[in-house]
Amino acid sequence: MACARRQERGVLAVVVRGSITTALDHILLVSAVVSIVAGVLSFGLTRSEDFVLRPPRTHLAGRCCAALRSSQLMAVPEPEPAPAR
Repeated sequence: MACARRQERGVLAVVVRGSITTALDHILLVSAVVSIVAGVLSFGLTRSEDFVLRPPRTHLAGRCCAALRSSQLMAVPEPEPAPAR
């Protein structure tokens, strides 16, 4: 910009601003397309075997909730020490 003539500086500023805006638009468009394609592929490629089904833990939840309601603490057993080698 410093080496441009005074008459050309205004036009040059508009061109630079436009080129930066166009470049940013292209970058955002490419990243949007990549993220949409990744989302569709991850949804389609996820198998039902990838999910682990666990049995419901209602028996533990019922005791914990009952203990909290009655303001009693449940005794937590201490772990057994490792056998000496």
